[in-house]
Amino acid sequence: MANKPREVVWQALYTLLLTANYPFQIQNVGQGRDVRAWPDVTSAQQPALFLQQGPETADQGTGGDLRLGLNRWIWKGNVWVYFRRDNQTIPATVLNEIKDAIDNVIMPQPGFKQTLAAQNNRVPLVTNIRITDFMMDDGVLDLVAGQCLLKCGLEILIGS
Repeated sequence: MANKPREVVWQALYTLLLTANYPFQIQNVGQGRDVRAWPDVTSAQQPALFLQQGPETADQGTGGDLRLGLNRWIWKGNVWVYFRRDNQTIPATVLNEIKDAIDNVIMPQPGFKQTLAAQNNRVPLVTNIRITDFMMDDGVLDLVAGQCLLKCGLEILIGS
């Protein structure tokens, strides 16, 4: 698989994330690639979803094959979701629904790879995407505003 321009991949991933079945309507569509700290996102701008690019690493060769070949890239990123808790819901329930929504859109069919082909006229952009971790806060960081947040770590594999 030839390397695709990074911006094409990241935009396709952001588009995919917006299709997830979240328990609410995302308010910051179109701005979610410009990550902001949660205190800078007002209540009116939430729920908000941001996609943050992270480090990129490369290696060559697999297993016992020490010959140099094409780079296999692993790009890391984070999905950030901010929302304000209300008195009607248990924040952990909403956080679980968000995790399920992201999990289902990244891995729509267990055992199949997420290649972003659906966002690219059925032509794969990447070899696979996987979730690496979830971290969250159910409003303890800011009890006054009831600020909740979730971070989902991702790895994007380019090449074999």
